[in-house]
Amino acid sequence: FIFNLYSNLVSTLDLPIGHITSFIISSLLGFTELSTYKVFEKIAKIITKLCDATSQAIYPEISFIISQKKYDDAIILVRKIFLSIFTTGFLISIFSVITNKFWVGLFFENYNSKIIILLFIYFLVVTINNSFMGFNHLYTVMGYLKYSLVIIPIANIIYLVMLYNLTNKLSILGVIISVLLQGLMVVSM
Repeated sequence: FIFNLYSNLVSTLDLPIGHITSFIISSLLGFTELSTYKVFEKIAKIITKLCDATSQAIYPEISFIISQKKYDDAIILVRKIFLSIFTTGFLISIFSVITNKFWVGLFFENYNSKIIILLFIYFLVVTINNSFMGFNHLYTVMGYLKYSLVIIPIANIIYLVMLYNLTNKLSILGVIISVLLQGLMVVSM
């Protein structure tokens, strides 16, 4: 019961962030830039879905290793997961840049190299953030989920402040940097 309670509370803490992010982007940059960012998010779901499948498949293994009190083995496995997810995401990012002439026009009518660069950076950010999924599972299995009730709100508040300031100064690049920093904050806290 307690695990489900913590899990649901942690999930609930993140729900409003997507809506607030959209509001900040549209308020500061307008609907065109918001649409560009939303397309970036949708395309990057490919990386996220691959990472989700990998991490869900490995979760029982992490649980088993921790139940055997083989903590070093669990850390080794999580590092391997990190490297495999990062490598896969990085290769997808490179492939997307190389093949951009064949598919980016489907999403953006008049695009330029700036869109390609921002999309590549966003793919890398999503890859980096998703690479830490194994560590999140490790923390959950080890019973640290309750600490997320403190970490997530703090990271989200800092994220929203960074998002506003960086978006105001750097446009969509500021949004992308904020997403990266939020992900790194959650993992490092």
